[in-house]
Amino acid sequence: FGSSFGSRSKGRWVRWFCGNSCRAAALAAMLFALAAITTACASMAMPSKPIRLTKFFFDSDRVQFDGWFVDDERHGEGTEYYDDGKVKFKGLYVHGVPSEGSWYDRDGRITFHGAFRGGVPANGTQYTYYKGDNILSFVGLVDDNGERNGPGKQWDRKGRLTFEGTFDDGNEVSGTKSEFHGDTDQLRRTGAYRHGNFHGTVREYYDHGGHRFDGRYSH
Repeated sequence: FGSSFGSRSKGRWVRWFCGNSCRAAALAAMLFALAAITTACASMAMPSKPIRLTKFFFDSDRVQFDGWFVDDERHGEGTEYYDDGKVKFKGLYVHGVPSEGSWYDRDGRITFHGAFRGGVPANGTQYTYYKGDNILSFVGLVDDNGERNGPGKQWDRKGRLTFEGTFDDGNEVSGTKSEFHGDTDQLRRTGAYRHGNFHGTVREYYDHGGHRFDGRYSH
């Protein structure tokens, strides 16, 4: 009887010990996993570098820069100003230099919108003006070298649209070309244009506005 009782008691004790040990091990594993998840979430929520929204000022107390800093560098959305208060650049900074956004001249006119490389305009839309006034001379896509490549529009100094189409290496390649009678707004000739020549459907006008020619050019 004593031997049988001892065997049964020992078996129950072994089962109790193993059951509790397994539960304890499982609980410890769960706590460890929870701690790991909490640490990971904290690391995602809290950046490794200090981030702050900052303003810098000129000596005149005008705002020079208003935007985000990371580790003492402009990084994120920000706006830079000229000393007279006009916007100079508005967009995204990466490691202290413009990365994407809009650049303005001192007259408040936008001159570029797009991507920057090393803080210099790279790929995007360029806006150029005739010197001394606000008349646009060109709006269109430019490449890394500042060359006109892609869709664009060109105006003369009187603000008349002279070309709308595609540029390649700075040259008018294909699109619609318009010519005028002297300094007037009266069209002289307008139509399809390709590689330096009218090519395709073209319409010509007299200086009084009447139609002179409707047809096709071929070169």
